[in-house]
Amino acid sequence: MELKCGAVILAGGRGSRFGGVNKAELFYLGKSFCGRIREEFDRLGMDCFFSAGAYPPPEEPGLKVIPDLPVEGEEGPIGPMGGILSCFEQTRCDLLFFVSCDMPLFHRRMAARLLELWTPGTDALVWRTRSGRLQPLCGLYARSCLPALRECVERRDYRLMHFLGKISCTQVETSAEQIPDFWFCNVNSKEAYEALSGFCPPVLAVSGVKNTGKTTLLERLVESLTGRGLRVAVVKHDGHDFEADVPGTDSRRMQEAGAYGTVVYSDKRYLAVKEQTGLCAADFFPLFPEADLILLEGQKYSSYPKLELVRREIGGQPVCPRETVLAYVTDWTDEGGRPCLRGAEVPVFGFDEVERIAAFAVDFMDGEARRGGLEL
Repeated sequence: MELKCGAVILAGGRGSRFGGVNKAELFYLGKSFCGRIREEFDRLGMDCFFSAGAYPPPEEPGLKVIPDLPVEGEEGPIGPMGGILSCFEQTRCDLLFFVSCDMPLFHRRMAARLLELWTPGTDALVWRTRSGRLQPLCGLYARSCLPALRECVERRDYRLMHFLGKISCTQVETSAEQIPDFWFCNVNSKEAYEALSGFCPPVLAVSGVKNTGKTTLLERLVESLTGRGLRVAVVKHDGHDFEADVPGTDSRRMQEAGAYGTVVYSDKRYLAVKEQTGLCAADFFPLFPEADLILLEGQKYSSYPKLELVRREIGGQPVCPRETVLAYVTDWTDEGGRPCLRGAEVPVFGFDEVERIAAFAVDFMDGEARRGGLEL
């Protein structure tokens, strides 16, 4: 029998640390927190519910609202445990994925992967980040958890960790699945919201002298990262200029007629060509505000943090400023056949260790998020 799965956005509390703000209605990159999370569930084709708490539910067309349970004999809702219980009681779902509304960087991969890993007999799967922190408000729960949940609520024990200790709960490591920890960014204060509003995607260059394999490594790295749901953009500098459009197309004809810029767009993408001098890589970063990572090809003498590629038969030695190099990728090896580069004080990878390089890139992204003030 096919199981029925659904998704629930849990309302935040009263937002006392935030001055009483309804966090579901905060905005990031032009969309409300609730709207951003709902879009991710829509892309999975999951029915989405909103567990309403202290504030009125957001005005999202078609969003099904389920009130949280009240605290017996008191005013106000129970909170997350009441939301989990009421949603199971008022839906026919066998599995429900719950996420807090103050997690605006939530990505559908966080739900999809737990659904893939779930097996009968498991009451819950929750993420565990690299810091060891459990994420019970970003987890998958099965209807089989209801007896323990009802028992906790009847005892007025609303502590999620106590509840998790009473059920069969599997902890899934973000490091094992290459899920970035910054996707779990929690916005529960004005300072956290300001940090999120000012956050820019991290930038990592893949550098080295000519013919060291930068494009090939980039291609494999992008494939590995995007295969895990990360949104990756690539910016490449061409030192020899290039043909920006295909001869014979309408847009190329407009350029040849004298237009200094052209744009071709559809419902899904666009191509812009504009004659302009004095450009640098940073000019294009604002095109990708939703990216998890911006990769640069080249930029070996720049100040950008970078992976430097070094090949024995092409130079054989690093050329990038050492203070900018986070790791080397090389075909040099030690006596045991392990990647090695004389004098290196940072990690060294082989060209075939793409998964290790991808994991290193995810760690870099999390580090940049922390340095940017995001609360992980």
